[in-house]
This record gives sequence, C-alpha cells and structure tokens, in this order.
Amino acid sequence: MEARLWNPAAQIDRRHIEPEADIELRSLLAIASSTPLYKKLWQGLTTDRLEDLPVIRQADLLKGAHVDETDLYAGRRAIPERSFLYIFTPLGFTLTPLSTIEGMEYYVPITEQERQQVISLLCRQWSLLGIKREDVVQTLSWGNDPFVMCYITSAAGSSSYLAPSVEEVLGITALRLEIVPFEAPRTIATATLFKPKTIFANREHMTAVQAKLKENNQTIRDLGYDFVVLRESEPLPSQTRAELEQEWGVTIYQTLQVWEAFFFAQETADRNGFVIADDMFSVEITNQAGQRLPDGEQGYLTVTPRFVRGAPLVRYQTEIQGYLDRSPSPCGTREPR
Repeated sequence: MEARLWNPAAQIDRRHIEPEADIELRSLLAIASSTPLYKKLWQGLTTDRLEDLPVIRQADLLKGAHVDETDLYAGRRAIPERSFLYIFTPLGFTLTPLSTIEGMEYYVPITEQERQQVISLLCRQWSLLGIKREDVVQTLSWGNDPFVMCYITSAAGSSSYLAPSVEEVLGITALRLEIVPFEAPRTIATATLFKPKTIFANREHMTAVQAKLKENNQTIRDLGYDFVVLRESEPLPSQTRAELEQEWGVTIYQTLQVWEAFFFAQETADRNGFVIADDMFSVEITNQAGQRLPDGEQGYLTVTPRFVRGAPLVRYQTEIQGYLDRSPSPCGTREPR
C-alpha cells in the first residue's frame, strides 16, 4: 500500500518561506549582536551571512555561564529578565539553585510570544500524526517539564499562561503522567481506563511499562495504542527500534527534541526522516569545524530558531548526526527532513 500523510491539511504553504526567513534572520542577527556572548563571539566579523558565522555548542553555553556568575543565561539575554514567561534548564526542570543541577549551569528562558510559536509547531506536528479533536493522548513529563507544562496541557482546566495550550487548540484530552519508570503502573491503569490513541514518553518509561505488563503475559500492544511516540535527543538506531517493536508489539514513532533551541522535529508517516519546520528554524548540516555541508552529506544538525529573540541562539551545533534531504518524502511531506 502506498504510504501517505495521515493529515495532509497540516502542511504549510511554502511559497513565502524563503523571503520571510531572510527578513527574520537579519532581525535576529541584529538582536543577537547586542548580547554579551555574541558581541564577543562575532568580534571583528563583518559578514551577515549565517553560514559565515561561527557555530556555538553546549560547552560554549556552559563556559559563558561562568563569565558572569550573575548571568544565568550564558550571555544570551537580550531583554529584561522580568519579560520572560518561563525559565528552565536544558534537562527540563524549572528554575532551581545552580548547586542542585550538576553540569547544567545555564538556563533557557522563553517569552509568551516564543511559547505561542512552539505551540503552533507542536499542533502542526501532532496533526501530521493524525491526532485530532476528541482524541485522548498520554504525555509523560518530569517535574515542570516545559514540553507538558508550558506547551501541551492546561492547568486546572484552563490555560496556565496567556495563550491556549496544544490540548485546547486541537480539542484533545492530554493525560499528564510522571515519566519516572516506577510510575509505570499508573500509566497502565490510565491507558486501560481512558483508551488513549497514543503516548508521548521516553524509552526508559516504556521499558518499565513493558516489564510490568509482562508479569501478566501482556505487552504494550494490549493497552490499545495506535502507536507509541518516543521523545528522543537523538534518533534511535534502526535495529534498536526493530527490537523494541518486536518486544512491545506496537509501531514506534519518534519526536526529536533540542531543548535549548525549542526545536521539535516529528518523524514522517513512513518514518523516512524528521520533518523540519523551516518556516521557523534555519537548519544546517555542518562539519566539526562548523562549515555548512551540501544537502545529502552527513554531519551535525545545526539549528537557528529565528523566532527566539529573548535569548537568541544562532548556529547551535548539536551532537545529532544526519543529513538534510529537501526532496518530497514518499509519504507526501514537502518539508525538508
């Protein structure tokens, strides 16, 4: 059977992306150049071409946080701190004293406008998965995980912040549960009661769910999910996915996430790559030296969220390796992946 998009209506009009992206990028670079981090990093540079600017890595952000101990944002803050809506670490926890977060000594702030952009992105990606009005989904979080608290669910039946959540926009019911493995029995009980279409979780939690079900000679398939979505910081090896699908008895899709950049990329319907929202992000594949590579060449995923102005992040080189393909996907997706 020919693969196709689950919801073609979720695709965007691509006619104006490039000119609008150029305007957004120039504005972003102007804002970033006024921050302490980029003022130092770009010192002496006269170019305004994105590919000619140096990449920045997590190590640079950690180093930047040590320059001024009163600056929790690694020198990236471009607006007053009071203007931020929410502040978290790359691990997802809410603002906590530095001494309690080993190895994570900088924070990621978000404004209300930026939050709305991420909600729009996630609504589009969940629609591509076929999630629609009145569906029930489980979504696993930890503490004040922004994926859930800030974007997905509503607090006490109404929006936590100024704009609707993904749950409200799509008209779905999102069941928030703790992602820690020992909460597996609660996940099973909730799935049995509410019959969710899918669950957004991590591998460790779903492995614990499978182990608990196995005690009763069951698998994750017996919970009735149409599919399972794993939130990953790097793509699963194909063999690992195949082994998990065999054990769990259910199809696995992935959401690729880079917290620092508010970057989420949903796997295509035919699992032929991750959909890149190039109307919001400038995405490159770069080598170790930070040089942009041609489409199709293997390198490091490098992300610039053009909508992030409160604490700009320009050419953030991740440890995720892959290549960029701009041809239409066999499933019908026109976005690059």
